[in-house]
Amino acid sequence: MLLAVEKGCRFPDQAFDGRIHSVFSHAVNIISDDPMTKTWVSLLDLSLPNTPCGLSLALASEPLFNQCQVGDKVYLRGGILRFSTDARLSVDSRSAIKWKSPPQVNEYSLSQSKNNIHHIENYFIQYVNNRINPKLYITTYSDYLNYIEIDVGFDFVSKPEAIVNNLGKGQGLTPSGDDFICGLLALLNYVAQCSGSSQCCYRIVQTRISNACSLQWHKTTDVSRHYLKQACEGDFSQPVSWLVYSIFNSTCFAEVEKIINNVLEIGSSSGADIVSGILFGAHYLQRNIG
Repeated sequence: MLLAVEKGCRFPDQAFDGRIHSVFSHAVNIISDDPMTKTWVSLLDLSLPNTPCGLSLALASEPLFNQCQVGDKVYLRGGILRFSTDARLSVDSRSAIKWKSPPQVNEYSLSQSKNNIHHIENYFIQYVNNRINPKLYITTYSDYLNYIEIDVGFDFVSKPEAIVNNLGKGQGLTPSGDDFICGLLALLNYVAQCSGSSQCCYRIVQTRISNACSLQWHKTTDVSRHYLKQACEGDFSQPVSWLVYSIFNSTCFAEVEKIINNVLEIGSSSGADIVSGILFGAHYLQRNIG
């Protein structure tokens, strides 16, 4: 039996019968058989970032998981995941601690965030030019959005639904357009929690984007749909949550730099796509409130 180290806020407490949805070198995704709840669990190696439905363990070092196949039955009983392929293969989630989330806030200082946004964009530009595509030379986050062909020719307050034109756009398990939307939703979710009449506007925008996405799920992959659905409901991976929090609350850029690097390292380019969405929302916020 393997012991999980950490778990997300959405890891289920109730028993369920399910099956393996997908298997990767550092992750196994499990989905319940219940068409109503569609419970999702991700077994993640400790090298991967924590997610709301994730269960972290030393997955990559366990050869037993090599025999897992898509469609294999999995059962959660009493906090223990059991696999039908091998009676020896089980994961105990009972002692796993919930990963640390940023504290709740009631207000924020836009002026305090301006320097952080500036530093984050500079760090982002350097990262993209050095790591994503050394032959590409960008000078702003907007250049990167053009590079990944994200449509931002709309006002996301007066017509936020237009953002779904980006849903499913790009390659991979989580297309660039989905990751961009996820980043923007992360920023909106934070701002919408704060007090003030202007924040009510962003809460409405957040809801309209979520509703628009729910009508277009067929455009994207199963894995991306899962993560984006969580984003629409206000839940994000641990590094993304902390990056947005740090924009408005950190007074030390060395701290912010460490956090943004954790986000940028997600996937091959998913982290950069997420940060581009955060920067898009942050710059809009500065122009229209600052």
